[in-house]
Formats: sequence, structure tokens, C-alpha cells
Amino acid sequence: MDQFSADMIVSLDPELNNLVFQQEERLFQCWYPNSFMRVFGADSIITTFGSSHRHVRNLVLRLFGPENLRRAMLQEMQKTAQASLLSWLDRPSIEVKEEVSSHQTGSCGNSSMHSFKDYLQGRKNVMRMLRELLDERKKKTAHQLESIDFFDALIDELKQEKPAVSENVALDLLFLLLFASFETTSSGITAILRFLTDNPMALEELTEEHDRILKRKADPNSQITWEEYKSMKFTSHATLSQKDQRSCLVLPIFI
Repeated sequence: MDQFSADMIVSLDPELNNLVFQQEERLFQCWYPNSFMRVFGADSIITTFGSSHRHVRNLVLRLFGPENLRRAMLQEMQKTAQASLLSWLDRPSIEVKEEVSSHQTGSCGNSSMHSFKDYLQGRKNVMRMLRELLDERKKKTAHQLESIDFFDALIDELKQEKPAVSENVALDLLFLLLFASFETTSSGITAILRFLTDNPMALEELTEEHDRILKRKADPNSQITWEEYKSMKFTSHATLSQKDQRSCLVLPIFI
């Protein structure tokens, strides 16, 4: 494929891809074109292998895993969603994807060379900001922090006697997480809203499920609980089904 200046085979077979992922690089070794590496960084998680890769992956799970989702992220997502919806009330129409990703980094999907240069400059600016934030956070003591987040998890790792990651790896990891999550989130939400709009029966059942949860709450304005989230069976099925259809948004794996 000329786009990557190399011959390659593209697999869209779910069973084969799942087998490759499960083998933890025993069948193949991950590889990315130079254009990817210039955006994601030479010290990104996608360049680490074996135990180092698993260690960095476990760090990521501390942020996106079920425990942190239950403890903190669920309420944070609710606040963000409510603030966004309130800001749309007085507007006749909105572009959902642009609104959701208005303060987020974009995807480099099918970029022109001009756009690619913009991404490189954007990476430089974001990395400078992340390094400043990391340096600032290092200076704060535990009691000065309002909450514990992924920055703190990385700082704890860097303070170890023999840290498994360097500061450059930590910064590249933060950049990759920003890059990977924001565009997929905005596109996923846009797709879900589109599919629900085209399927009034699904929208009605979804609304009824949420109304039942609200009626059971002692305070309708209280934050969502983990138990309420887990009880959203239809919501989970409907949204996961549509996200599966958007699986092409996931960063491809080169081997």
C-alpha cells in the first residue's frame, strides 16, 4: 500500500484479529509506519513489547478500568454530559460531533500532507503543555491535590526506585490516550444519536428505562450511582451494539 510505503496485508477477520491480540505478540510483533510514530512519539506504548507493554497497559487500566469508572469517572461523565446538554438548550441546532469534540484533539484519519504537518505542530504544542502540567503536578504535595488522576499514577510510577517507564514514555502515553479517546468518543456519540434517531422504538425503550431509574431515586437531581448504571441493560446493549459498528475508529494494529 503506497500510503505507508510498504507492502502489507489488511485483515478484517474478527477471529484472526482476536487470535493475534490474545497471543501477546507471540505470533507477530506490532509495527507502525514512520508517519504514525512521528505523531504518537518514539516512546509511545505502541513501541513497547512484552512485560514493558503489559506494565504500561496496567497503568492505563488504573484510569479506564472498572474500579476507577465506578469510583470517579461515572460522576465526571454525568457532569460533563449535563453541562453540554444545558449549553445546547437555547440553540436551534448543533453539530453534535463538533460540539462533543470542541475541546478535544482530532483524528489523523485520511489527512493531506498539509494536515499531517499541522498534526506534528499540534503534537509539539500538546507535548509542551503536558510536560508543563507534569512538572507542575510534581511540585504539589498529596494534600494539595483536589483528586487523584492519571497524572498522579504516572508520577507515582516515575518516583519508584526502578521505574518501568521513563518521563518520555509517560508523556507519550498521555498524548496517545488523548488522541485515541477524544475522536472515537465524539464519533461514537454522534453515531449512537444518529442510530437512535432512525430507530424510534429503540429510543422509546431507552427513554423508558431511564425514566424508571429516575422514579426510583429519592432525589432526581442526585448523581448516578454504580448500581443504577449497571441496571441499564437496554442502554448498555444499544450503545455497545452501535459502537461495535464503529469499530473502524480504533487505531489499527500493524504487524
